[in-house]
Amino acid sequence: MNRRLRWGMVAILTGSALLFLKIRWDSSHAAMHLQEAREALAIGSFAEARQHGESAVTWFASREQRSEAWYLCGRAYLEDRQLTRSERLPNAMEFLSRIRHDSIWYPQTAVSIANDKLFEAKSPREARQIIDDALLVWPNDIGLNHWKLIWLTVTNQTMVLEPCFQAAANHGAAAEELLRVWLKSQFLPHDLETPFDRQLGVAGNQEFTTDAIRLERWTTLRRWNLDEPTYIAAISEWYLQRGFLSEALKRLREGKATAESTADPYYLSVSVRAFCESGQVDIAASLLPPLQQLAPGYLYSIAAARVALAQNQREVAKRELEAARQNWPGRIDPWLSTTLEGLYREYGDEESVQIANQLSTERDWLNEQQEKLRDVLTKKWDHSERIWLVDFLGRLNRDLEVDILRAAP
Repeated sequence: MNRRLRWGMVAILTGSALLFLKIRWDSSHAAMHLQEAREALAIGSFAEARQHGESAVTWFASREQRSEAWYLCGRAYLEDRQLTRSERLPNAMEFLSRIRHDSIWYPQTAVSIANDKLFEAKSPREARQIIDDALLVWPNDIGLNHWKLIWLTVTNQTMVLEPCFQAAANHGAAAEELLRVWLKSQFLPHDLETPFDRQLGVAGNQEFTTDAIRLERWTTLRRWNLDEPTYIAAISEWYLQRGFLSEALKRLREGKATAESTADPYYLSVSVRAFCESGQVDIAASLLPPLQQLAPGYLYSIAAARVALAQNQREVAKRELEAARQNWPGRIDPWLSTTLEGLYREYGDEESVQIANQLSTERDWLNEQQEKLRDVLTKKWDHSERIWLVDFLGRLNRDLEVDILRAAP
């Protein structure tokens, strides 16, 4: 009996050892094929990437190796422009749909699918929903938050940009990478807009975003999604900024039904400005309560200040503008700064003139920092550049960003 037991144990141990060696052997071969697939995808050899991706899962691969293989195969189909979309999409989704939401490869999968929904299927709403759903599982993922910050930037949704950044920011290298995107969205949005507009097809591969391209972007997005008031607001504001008041009002009227069915603070804020500039102050004032409910910070205070100025309530306007400066991006809004400076100068006393001079000086300082900021944001940060950013952001009272920079190794 003991002899049989010993031989049984030997057989079990031998089998376990062989299984262990088999797993290691298969895992190494899967890793080799995955590396080949990554390299092929990077240089645009999509058929080769698919071949190696599919070969990787023929071995005894780990769950994450299989997820990566499916992700690489899916992307290799989505990005292969030699195939029609009707050929690419079903094959891509066959692989991408296998990736579980808790897999480390799911965030990248969601970004790939969202880009297809936006740029290929021309469905911005579906693209946003995919990203938002993925963020529920991976709230701190850089790729997902990067996508959302760019989306909010190109659609002028300033009221939710800061909360989005704050929700995602955490200490370490990942937070610093997200910080770079956030700073570009606030100070150099053009750097985020140009790649987006090229991918959207409203700018050529060698073109850079211009005012005309911005209008074409919002017009294109509006055409793809008629039920979205955000695009109507962006188009209307574009006309307002250039003095085409009647055209701005026309666009707002066309989107009134959409805005009434989908409450949108950006649409309301642009409407307040347009009605104030057209002398329809009572209509503008009637929009303040719903705007305060939707966006009680910066957007509401700016709108309330516009109504107060139109009603010649200078003290109320000054108070609202001061409140807006306490809410980002009020600190860097040139219209707010210039208007508030003018109100203080109207008082004429020494203290008011001093505050007005401080506003002017800060505005000039911000303008002077643009070239240095652009240089810093286009390179890897060394110690001296981090010190400069800490000083720059500290003067703007941006504590979260300063903490991220100081915590980074």
